[in-house]
Amino acid sequence: MASFGRPMNVLSIQSRVAYGCVGNAGAAFALQRLGHEAWTIDTVAFSNHLGHPTWRGRARPAAEVRELVEGLAALGVLERCDAVLSGYLGEAETGAAVLDAVARVRAANPRALYCCDPVMGEHGRGLYVPPGVAEVFAESLVPAADIVMPNAFELETLSGGRTDTLDAALAAADRLRRGGGKRLVVATGLRRRDGPHGVVGPPPDDLAFRFSPPPRRRVPRGVPPPLRRGRGLPPPRPPLP
Repeated sequence: MASFGRPMNVLSIQSRVAYGCVGNAGAAFALQRLGHEAWTIDTVAFSNHLGHPTWRGRARPAAEVRELVEGLAALGVLERCDAVLSGYLGEAETGAAVLDAVARVRAANPRALYCCDPVMGEHGRGLYVPPGVAEVFAESLVPAADIVMPNAFELETLSGGRTDTLDAALAAADRLRRGGGKRLVVATGLRRRDGPHGVVGPPPDDLAFRFSPPPRRRVPRGVPPPLRRGRGLPPPRPPLP
């Protein structure tokens, strides 16, 4: 199996749906298809994602997420974890469990990355997460992340800016990146009034931004944008001095 860059071990803490390809249902396949290992912990067990008119299921308790991470630590594998990927949270309390998982992985492997998909809502629907989840993303998870990948609505919510023009979207992404010292911010699902829709994010030199139209085929949410474009994740953190 061909892979882009060296194989990585990714701890993916996201939703699980029986129908559809979002959260771990999409991320695990994409990561494995590119030759990476996906260690999945589910935050919810839903029949389908919340974009449908109806859904059934329930959130996994935050204590369960902590217990599974503890099990990985007991195996002694956290030092082999290259990245933590988080997405939809079933309840606000799970945010602290994710943050603790990130801290434990970084303690075991200081070069590990944390990629946060702050799943909160979208234009036309507003917030669709339980009370307190948006605050957990804004106050805890996003500030801790090396990579943040919001959609347009979430970028506006987190930055207090706009995304209806390219300049506004760039400013909002830059505000979010600089506010927490982010290595990378990639915003998706832009609906601009001054040009084509698409994706905005920083190029490798981190000095400006690039813009590209969306792919023709729909891709699952929960998969890091670099992987959606057939690329590996950014390089690991540099070694600590």
